[in-house]
Amino acid sequence: MLKPYFVELKVTAVVMADSLLQAHLVAEENSFEIVRDSELSTDAAVPIESLEHLARLEPEWTGDCIPYGGDKNTPLKDLIPLSSPLKDIHTMDIFEN
Repeated sequence: MLKPYFVELKVTAVVMADSLLQAHLVAEENSFEIVRDSELSTDAAVPIESLEHLARLEPEWTGDCIPYGGDKNTPLKDLIPLSSPLKDIHTMDIFEN
């Protein structure tokens, strides 16, 4: 069964600019071209346990968002619970995968 994971992708590029601020702006303005021309690497992957957890990881992703790699229709609020279930700290290791 598929599970939602929060991933961070990293892309690097060289831009021409007059200042650090302009370098950020040039990178944002050219982001589609930069991504198209670059190789992405995954920096991190974290399983999402709840919508509360997702909000702490990335506030822009909400329960109404549809994750990549799924059925393209089901929002996150239908895939993960609002909050994480409580775990008994004495037996929680038997539930870990």
